[in-house]
Amino acid sequence: MNISKANAALRCGISVMSLLSAGWAAPALAQAATAREAVGAQGNEGSSDIVVTARRREENLLKVPLTITAITADQLQKSGTTGLEDLAKATPGLAFQSLGGTYQAPVIRGLAQVDQTAQIGNVGVFVDGIYLNNRSGLEFGFMDLERVEVVKGPQSAQYGRNTFSGAINYVTKAPKLDSWDGYFTSEAGNHNRFSGQGSLNIPIGNFAALRVFGGVGKFDGTITNVRDGSTLGGYKRRDNYGGTLLIKPTDKLTIKLFGMRTDTIENQAPLVYSPTATNNCGASSPGGINGARQTLFCGALPSANTVNLNDTIGSGLTGHSYLAYATADYDLDFATLTGTYGYTSASFGQINDSIGDPTAVTKPLFAGSPLSQQSYLTVVGTGSHEHSYDLKLTSPGSGPLTWMIGGYLYDSTVSDVLQGENSTLANPAILVPLFGIGKTVQIIGHALYGSAGYALADGLRFSMEGRYTDETLRFNGSNLTNGSYVTGIRGTTKYHYFTPRFSLDYQFNTRTMVYASAARGYKIGGFNANGAGLPQFEYKPETNWTYEVGIKGKLFGNKFVYTADIFYVNWMNIQTQLNIASSSITVVGNNRGATSKGVELDGTYFFTPGIWLRGSAAFLDPKYKAGTVDGEVTSYCGLLTGTTIATAGCSADVGGKQLARTTKTQFTVTGNVSIPLTDTFEGFIRADYSYQSGKSSLSLNYDDQGTISLVNARIGITSKSYELALWSRNLLDTKYLARATVVAAGTADGSTAGGVSQTRLYPGERRTFGVRGTYRF
Repeated sequence: MNISKANAALRCGISVMSLLSAGWAAPALAQAATAREAVGAQGNEGSSDIVVTARRREENLLKVPLTITAITADQLQKSGTTGLEDLAKATPGLAFQSLGGTYQAPVIRGLAQVDQTAQIGNVGVFVDGIYLNNRSGLEFGFMDLERVEVVKGPQSAQYGRNTFSGAINYVTKAPKLDSWDGYFTSEAGNHNRFSGQGSLNIPIGNFAALRVFGGVGKFDGTITNVRDGSTLGGYKRRDNYGGTLLIKPTDKLTIKLFGMRTDTIENQAPLVYSPTATNNCGASSPGGINGARQTLFCGALPSANTVNLNDTIGSGLTGHSYLAYATADYDLDFATLTGTYGYTSASFGQINDSIGDPTAVTKPLFAGSPLSQQSYLTVVGTGSHEHSYDLKLTSPGSGPLTWMIGGYLYDSTVSDVLQGENSTLANPAILVPLFGIGKTVQIIGHALYGSAGYALADGLRFSMEGRYTDETLRFNGSNLTNGSYVTGIRGTTKYHYFTPRFSLDYQFNTRTMVYASAARGYKIGGFNANGAGLPQFEYKPETNWTYEVGIKGKLFGNKFVYTADIFYVNWMNIQTQLNIASSSITVVGNNRGATSKGVELDGTYFFTPGIWLRGSAAFLDPKYKAGTVDGEVTSYCGLLTGTTIATAGCSADVGGKQLARTTKTQFTVTGNVSIPLTDTFEGFIRADYSYQSGKSSLSLNYDDQGTISLVNARIGITSKSYELALWSRNLLDTKYLARATVVAAGTADGSTAGGVSQTRLYPGERRTFGVRGTYRF
């Protein structure tokens, strides 16, 4: 869909939702207000008076000179948002792509990392400010949340850890000292969906409170696996439970202890391998035993509605994680002293059928081989743990001068092994690894950080933040060579860097603020286990400078709440795939860079507190800089020496092309109508339409994954204590590709050195529906 069609769809969606709102508004206004008052005790779902902690102090969302999308717990529940994929559809400038749950990769403002299996992502994910140092298991579905904050642009000055393009912070609900309260929610739906979750706040005397929470769920998925009639794309188990203890022995001292555990057993990710015989562009290869092949596919990728995978041996993300922290705040009158200790630990793995052919187990890998063509991509030992220590002193939020100063220490270790395995012909259950790369990365760091804001004049304020960091990275790698792992591939390096942010904001009045900012993002380098002994063994850090101008406020008697911004990102020394000359080895290295510029818009109009219309949109333009050469496509273009491809079919210079796996246009239109039914209950209808333009799987921009255009809806009744809702996701049962990944084809159609590619097609979730009930007390 082109931009004009997207705009037409947006106008159509707004018109439909406006008519819906107008049709309900008159009778709703005629009803008594008692039901509204009862429900109002829960908080206004669309309220702009949201307090955020993006700058590590509590501030009103509309008075922070940052581009932030904050979604409250009430909004999460009423919208049916249960994970990062849902969150991305409602957040302008955020995209999300998961490789079967492992190496999850949120993308902010088009800054998609090229190395999809890197241990460090471009977006940092946090729970109450505690960094999650494992890219697996980032979902938040059963956490007891107060809100989710998506902060765009580099946040290294405040958050520190790997916030190259932004941060996502899950803010949990804090215990209350003076009241018992809690809730329980249960949900059931088609495809064997079931979940239950809840929390309970327990006051202890008048100086402490305990909040406990937990949730369990299962879901079969919606994509049919024709091999055995099962469905894929769901999960056998998602559990999350924990608690928070709040102690306030004096008016000046507050102590908070938090701990939780998450367990996950996912189904294998549903995927379809497009036949290499459908390749229609790139270079020409004589191919393998199946004959000549083109190396690439150009054009719109086909839909994938059913899959054919071995899910007996294959399995999705499986594992668990822990997170705990202890924090203490002491009021010194002139400032607050805060100390925090955090601990995280995680262990995940998965094994995916990477051939999708039921006859592959009977075919030899090559003539005389004891191995079959049946292959699996396995991630094992994806473990991590981290200890962190933070001490800061924060001034009060009022007055012409606000400031903060702090120190941060951490010790982080992440280990994983990525390998490809093939079944034996004699026993398909016996797997033999053919390639593998393992690594353990330890990062020990310390940092000093601070911020200051000063009122230069009435309404005009200048702020600056900065963090100076020292890090030591110790790498211990292994590489599968001739059937055995070569271990002891070691490397050590140090990084010293400063990440500042500068902002200027002007408060025209209590309803309107404009701001401008500049911030530096920094992401450390690392080592390539398969590049040991070569100049390409180590790769360097990458950086960016992000500049943005924005406005946020209220209009029309506070009925219209809006934010808007424009930004420009200059991404330097981008970490991309590079090919080692005269070999088929591809490593991570540094390249020229990329730029990204765009506009982000978000606005909600309240016809009444319960009848509102929201629209959000992002228009992005992420491009590689001139002269950037992508090693990932070198073999596919026939540019390697010593292969069967005699004539090159394309250029690996991707300057001016759109970054792979990024979308240029996304928008969402949401409408909500709530009307009183009795003195206690009110009814509600909610619908949203989301759109994402197509992506290309490679930097060549040859293929198109297609648009994603979805409708969700909810209808129900609610009161202060009860809520019952019928819901449907993907109401129109739209068929779409959630993602697509280009990989080297197997031996049957030309090995990596032969340069033939094959595309993994991941079908999106089909229509689901169900009922959800909630009891609050």
